[in-house]
Amino acid sequence: MDCLFGFKPDYIKIYDEEECIRDDVMIGIYNGRLCKSNLYTSLIGLNILTNRKHLVKENSIH
Repeated sequence: MDCLFGFKPDYIKIYDEEECIRDDVMIGIYNGRLCKSNLYTSLIGLNILTNRKHLVKENSIH
């Protein structure tokens, strides 16, 4: 039986064209394969990258 462990971090930083800090995410750890070809090692929803309404101001991080 496969199991998924999840947790909610205080925030995450995403480095793309600019740094993006988010505080509205859940992270899931899965010990199995995401696909047969092992092409993917992680997945992130596009809304995390494109929706900027949940950005955290850098000075509010402890």
